[in-house]
Amino acid sequence: MVVKNGITGILVQPRNAVALAEVVLKLDKNKELREKMGEEGKKWVTEIVDGYSRFNVERMLFLLEELYENLLPKV
Repeated sequence: MVVKNGITGILVQPRNAVALAEVVLKLDKNKELREKMGEEGKKWVTEIVDGYSRFNVERMLFLLEELYENLLPKV
């Protein structure tokens, strides 16, 4: 999950142009909300998890290795 609804962004239902337009206008009119969501998004993405930033290459490799190790039969 990259977007935390109402915290790092605002989710709308697929194919709902009216809802999307409303959110765009809401964000256009509210600089404080845009900035707050931007800051929260940056914190979320750069947060340290498993010793790595949440969405960096090293963490993705760590998680992939962990997955493969758990798939292998224990000897």
